[in-house]
Amino acid sequence: MRRRHLLQTLFATVSMTQQRPGRASASASARANLRALSDQAWASGAFPGFQLAVLAERRPLWSTAHGMADVSAAQPATEETSYYIASTTKCFTALAAAQRAARGELDLQASLAQLLPQVAWRPALQAERITLRELLTHTHGIAADSVPAQLRVNFSGVYRDNAELLQWWAQAAPSSEGKAFRYSNMGYDLAAMAMAPAGRDGWKMEVQRDVLDTLGLRRSSPWRSRLDPATLAAPHVDSAQGWRSLPANKQDRNMGPAGGMFCTASDLGRLIQALMDGGRLDGRRLLSAEVLDLMLHRQVTQSRTVWGYERFGHSLGFDMARLHGQEILTRLGSFRGAQSHLSFMPAQGLGIALLSNGDAVAGMAGERLVTAIYQCLLGDPAGARLALGEGLKQVQQAQMQWRAAPPPAPVADWPLPPGALAGRYVDEQLGELELAWTGKALIARWGVLQSECNLRSADQRQWRVDWSGQGVLVEVLSDASDSVIGLRMMGRAWWRAVPATSDASVLAPGRASAGMRG
Repeated sequence: MRRRHLLQTLFATVSMTQQRPGRASASASARANLRALSDQAWASGAFPGFQLAVLAERRPLWSTAHGMADVSAAQPATEETSYYIASTTKCFTALAAAQRAARGELDLQASLAQLLPQVAWRPALQAERITLRELLTHTHGIAADSVPAQLRVNFSGVYRDNAELLQWWAQAAPSSEGKAFRYSNMGYDLAAMAMAPAGRDGWKMEVQRDVLDTLGLRRSSPWRSRLDPATLAAPHVDSAQGWRSLPANKQDRNMGPAGGMFCTASDLGRLIQALMDGGRLDGRRLLSAEVLDLMLHRQVTQSRTVWGYERFGHSLGFDMARLHGQEILTRLGSFRGAQSHLSFMPAQGLGIALLSNGDAVAGMAGERLVTAIYQCLLGDPAGARLALGEGLKQVQQAQMQWRAAPPPAPVADWPLPPGALAGRYVDEQLGELELAWTGKALIARWGVLQSECNLRSADQRQWRVDWSGQGVLVEVLSDASDSVIGLRMMGRAWWRAVPATSDASVLAPGRASAGMRG
């Protein structure tokens, strides 16, 4: 039966004009069930805002948006709001590589030594035996922590060009686990340089041309600057006072091939549709059979369970797993104040894109919602509502514990005053870190990223920063006179470049003067 496509509206639906009455009634019932699940999730308070697109029979079925794109600016979320998608970016980078490979422009079996001959790789790495395909399937066998400088790509964003980073990549060492599947950003960061070695934005241009332009994804971009700021969702963290928006932690500089795009759920829905419907969109064949074979079929094996997905394999860009007894392809992503989910069940023609601008609480609630939606679409709407209710209770309990946690220790209880810590710290691979006292908080700035420093352990003189959603411990290094000379963070020593100003300690007394407060 042929169906006419309707343009996406506030609630995208499948055209009913040529459907049998029974099918139309079933679709209307499905949308009503989806709306009920979406409203149930929103009422939990676990999201600052989210955007959802659902596909059935390989076509858009329903979509919606809830909440706020930016709480502090009172900016509501709409279906045109673009969200940061973190590691979901990887499937776009992989698809761009697959497109070029299908045209004969790129050899996925080419070795690292062939693709980047200018790098003097360590002999132990055996760069001549590491292929582009292995980089894109997390089976390259490179120890991710052997090149700290690669964190600049997706985190600080501070590096001149690919050549600068490749000087450090030459130190890459083999993993002790060999070429077993091991998920990280490393392979995609290096693959992007191998695919487009000339400039740091080469991968972005390839994704734009071979994926976004090809599939007509108009509200998605690997350049934040190319999207209307008024349509971008701000990152948020949960607090005792509710959701709080954060400064933008993703800019053009730190948008990398392993995590560096803004998208809408409807654009992700178009990608899902093309992958499930033989590469077709809007009546045209846009993805070849060779591309689909790479993206949809297992390239390597894995065995791990994440968020309830029993992962057994990996295609080019997607984790292959089982959920509700069905095979499902997923690509999840998270960063501080951003959660993304893209998944589809090819055999059933079902797909879901869910984007949120919250932290871990929103991520937990989002996965409960996605699981319930699939249960509903597979024929158990009543069970889906019950399961979602139970899952959201667990999320709300975690949220209550989070909000009830003791506040960070006041600076008066710190073992050192903020002024003693303020200054610049440098590591040769990771670059420059600045600690700045604002009079209210000690802020850690690392390139694009910034975070408050909160005391973790007074006895060990450790603070905690959170740039990406995964906290990092910062330990003070002192000399014989107990002056701060550096910091230990991410397993490396950052040496002080600029000492604290002489009057900084007056702004916030440390533990030694606590008795003077009466």
